Amino acid sequence: MNWSGKRTSRPSRLPRRIRFAGWASWDFTFHGVQLRAGDAVTAYLSLASRDPHAFENPHVVDIDRKPRHLAFGTGPHTCLGLRLARLEIRIVLEIFLARFRNIRMAEGEQHKFHVGSVFGIDCLPLAWEPVGRDCSDG
Repeated sequence: MNWSGKRTSRPSRLPRRIRFAGWASWDFTFHGVQLRAGDAVTAYLSLASRDPHAFENPHVVDIDRKPRHLAFGTGPHTCLGLRLARLEIRIVLEIFLARFRNIRMAEGEQHKFHVGSVFGIDCLPLAWEPVGRDCSDG
């Protein structure tokens, strides 16, 4: 259905805003994949902004990339906590990077993660050296 509530058989007329999970309302083919009414459909947020046809180096972390990723939504659906989250991340990274150097995966270790409706890191065994500083102040 389109936003007017009428059925459409053309995927190009699907609304641009996609729910993360749902069911196909009618039979259609999307990028060569046949979907039937009632089939489960999931749009993985972790794949947003990963299209190499649309983004240069899509698998490289680039905090200045335009347009931004969709983790905090967009337009009228932008997360109210976006600015707070960015501030918190900036503070943590600035302090961590000021206090430690040579940050790397611990030798012989591997990260562990999970996927689903969101991507999450369960274990990230890091090693680092502290930046030299005088700790005599307490």
